[in-house]
Amino acid sequence: MFLGGMFDILPTFGLPLYPGFIIGNIIFCLLTTVAIVKHNLLDISVVLRKGTAYVLTSAVIAIPFIVIFLLATKVFKEGDFSSWAYFVVAITLALILPQLWQWVQRWVDRWFYRDRYDYLKALETFSQQTQSLTDSAGLGSTMVNLLAKALRSSNVYLLQPLPPSNDFIATYTNGADNPASVIHLKKDGALVKWLERSNSMLSYEDIEIVPQLQATTSKERETLEQIGAELISPLKAPTGQLSGILILGKKLSEQPYTSEDKQLIYAICNQMGTNLENVRLYNESQHEVKERKRAEEALKGSEEELERMFEAVIDGIMVTNLDGTILKVNERAVKMHGFASEGEMLGKNALEFLVPRDRERLYEYLPKVIEGEVIKSAEFTLLKADGSEFPADLSASILRDASGNPVGPIIIGRDITERKRAEEREKELQRELYLSSRLAAIGELAAGVAHQLNNPLTGVLGFSQRLLRKSTDEEASQDLKRIYTETERAAKIVQNLLTFARRRQTKKEYSGVNNIVQGALELRAYELRTSNIEVITNMAPNLPEIMLDFHQIQEVFLNLILNAEQAMTEANSGGKFTIKTEKNKRYVRTTFTDDGPGIPAERLENVFDPFFTTKGERGGTGLGLSVCHGIVTEHGGKIYAKSKPGKGTTFFVELPIIAEE
Repeated sequence: MFLGGMFDILPTFGLPLYPGFIIGNIIFCLLTTVAIVKHNLLDISVVLRKGTAYVLTSAVIAIPFIVIFLLATKVFKEGDFSSWAYFVVAITLALILPQLWQWVQRWVDRWFYRDRYDYLKALETFSQQTQSLTDSAGLGSTMVNLLAKALRSSNVYLLQPLPPSNDFIATYTNGADNPASVIHLKKDGALVKWLERSNSMLSYEDIEIVPQLQATTSKERETLEQIGAELISPLKAPTGQLSGILILGKKLSEQPYTSEDKQLIYAICNQMGTNLENVRLYNESQHEVKERKRAEEALKGSEEELERMFEAVIDGIMVTNLDGTILKVNERAVKMHGFASEGEMLGKNALEFLVPRDRERLYEYLPKVIEGEVIKSAEFTLLKADGSEFPADLSASILRDASGNPVGPIIIGRDITERKRAEEREKELQRELYLSSRLAAIGELAAGVAHQLNNPLTGVLGFSQRLLRKSTDEEASQDLKRIYTETERAAKIVQNLLTFARRRQTKKEYSGVNNIVQGALELRAYELRTSNIEVITNMAPNLPEIMLDFHQIQEVFLNLILNAEQAMTEANSGGKFTIKTEKNKRYVRTTFTDDGPGIPAERLENVFDPFFTTKGERGGTGLGLSVCHGIVTEHGGKIYAKSKPGKGTTFFVELPIIAEE
């Protein structure tokens, strides 16, 4: 403008240059407009839009006004169109045109400010959407993007309290930077404390002005300054709790936020605080639902695992109520009692599975169990479905409900049939071991005694026989015969002692047990027949031959036959005698069964003891069964007896199989 005026005033080559000042004004206006638009010195788009809107609105309203006035002038002649008519037309237009003005202005504004209307529409849509949003991620992201677009903000940040410290950290932003590394406000800092107490928003300059904010740390100030924070608004829940913080950066036009902008931000923040709290409550409820479902699933899994463990236990488990009615049993208990399914036992009384003789003893335990005492390892006899008995080891304790009230006993039972058999077998082996050791000691003693007696007995026999041949006196001959007979009997005893002590030479060879039995029976056939004894043989064919001393085993069999013969003859003047041979695993077993008087249990353990006899004054040295035991033991076999008084006796001889054909 200055240069243009100078050209107009100063002559150039003698001639002034017109119109320089006007051209300068035009250039100035163009440069100013370009600077304002390019550098955002003024929100020129708003100025232009508003000016154009008012011009168009006035023009649109002026046109119908003029048209109406012209029509009125034409209809009424100039003479007829009095002053009052102008007044009526003016009043009518005054009443009609404002409404038309408003309608036209809204239409023009909608056309010129369609992005603002779109923004308002987006806010309305956002308000509707937030009612259905159930995650803070969707809510926060939608909010910051809408505000940044609507307000032309450079950056919008949403801060939320995050565990475990519950400090406010930027979780969502419309910028490209990672929000978590941008802003971090301490929950006990001055800025957060002020926002918790206040419902109004702050500008960045307020931090320097408000006294309560003077304690804001330098680190937080620098962070806010770096992101260009312009407005800081709290997000409050309906309860007044601070649920978030909204930070807006400067506008892209670098113009300050208007009061209209702040009202919109305030309205959004109120709604956002409520929605964030609703989302938090919803997430907590969903978390509780998930935790409950997880707990239910865990409980269900625990119940299934407990059920599997219940069924996998190797002992029988029975749960009853206080009346003894069975409520639940596991598979092992079902099989242990010989049933096919659990349903066959449920509903029955537990006492039905206990033998009557043990029920009285069970009644003594029940009060202790109900009082809380644990019963361990009590031996009872139980019943199976078919009525058979079996021994069991029972343990019991009381089962209580969640309130601690007793439901009923839980009984754990273990079938100890095999254990009892093993114990009996162990006792039998111990008896055999004890008997063997005792017989061995007595055998050593018997061998020494027999050796000392053999020589004098031989002399007595020889001299008594010699005197008997020379004697002519009948009375002396009778005495010598008695001396000879008794000495011969004593020699027989010594011979048995030597046999018992195993000092005789044995000669073993392969032989069949059936042949030995037949030979022994033939030797005693006459006596058995005359004693009215029926002999029954049940000998297994094709038994393997075993390595043995034929004469020694025959002596054992003869001894057992003779004992049975004497027992049946004296008790019943006859009877039935059964001999059976069979293969039993690694042994050939021969059994001798009579139906004589039997042997009492207290004496059965001593039948193999040396010099023990049940014949009393009827004779017998008591060495027969001892000798049999020694012979069988020397062959690596076993000999034992079973008997019940009044029901006869059975002797078992088991000889090991050395080789099979």
